[in-house]
Amino acid sequence: ENYGISCDAIYNPYNNVDVVKSYSDREPIIFYAAYLTKNKGYDLLLKAFSRIHSKYPNWKLIIAGSGEVDVARNMIEDLNISDSVKLYSWLNKQEMNLMYNKASIYCITSYKEGFPMSALEAWSYGVPLVTTPVGGLVDVIQHRINAMVFDFGNIDELTNCLDELIENKSLRFDISLNSKNLIESTFSLAKVEKTINELYNTI
Repeated sequence: ENYGISCDAIYNPYNNVDVVKSYSDREPIIFYAAYLTKNKGYDLLLKAFSRIHSKYPNWKLIIAGSGEVDVARNMIEDLNISDSVKLYSWLNKQEMNLMYNKASIYCITSYKEGFPMSALEAWSYGVPLVTTPVGGLVDVIQHRINAMVFDFGNIDELTNCLDELIENKSLRFDISLNSKNLIESTFSLAKVEKTINELYNTI
């Protein structure tokens, strides 16, 4: 656009997973997986969760990732949420798939990304996403339609998103359905192949 040239993005295809557990069978789990650094904003999620965990004592936060594990563990203790937070090292593919099939909410709190593949993974499992408008996500996310969106570094907005999503089961179901539809309409192999063929036909 800076050079007066219009362009459309063609996304990398994402293969649908084989087994997706019904959303009605999900557990009260908020899932977060990342290499723990300041850029990933994991501290925001811990602080936001600490504000609501006593309101929803049956909900758990599960964090998977290497990096600043000791810093995260100390923060969990300082915030007095150890009883509601589980911190794992990086999970293998099978373990990740199992967690996506258990989780009711998935979070991305990053400041900078390209296009986070974890968003596509969560959507393919129908897990409602709470995220910043980071990287390429800004082109496809719609607040309260296929994601709950909060501004970078805004703990109040993140807390409100989590609170509303936990409280409103109907909203979670709607976002879950819209997420799976988004994968099919935009990121499926068939859709990407069709887009590429249409592009070649214009040459």
